[in-house]
Amino acid sequence: MDARDFFGYKNPDEEPGRPDPADPATDAGPPLFEDAVTLDDPATLKRIDPEDMLGKVAELPRQLSQARRVVAAAELSASLADVDAVVVLAMGGSAIGA
Repeated sequence: MDARDFFGYKNPDEEPGRPDPADPATDAGPPLFEDAVTLDDPATLKRIDPEDMLGKVAELPRQLSQARRVVAAAELSASLADVDAVVVLAMGGSAIGA
């Protein structure tokens, strides 16, 4: 038994996500020069990044620095002096993995 048995396809062409060669809209060729975008243009960036993900990435160092200052200033009770590990669990939209 291999992954193809598990997922129910026997031919590599049936793998999920593969383009359908019979579909004329599927173009396996390289992108055309006229389709290129200039990332130096703020208007282009705003158009292709409407949620400002690049801005969120740029803010990460400041946020990490602020979090470090907050944690360093925290005063813990003596009962926590012997803690060896902390588990952080989180859930949420992870549009950007950090």
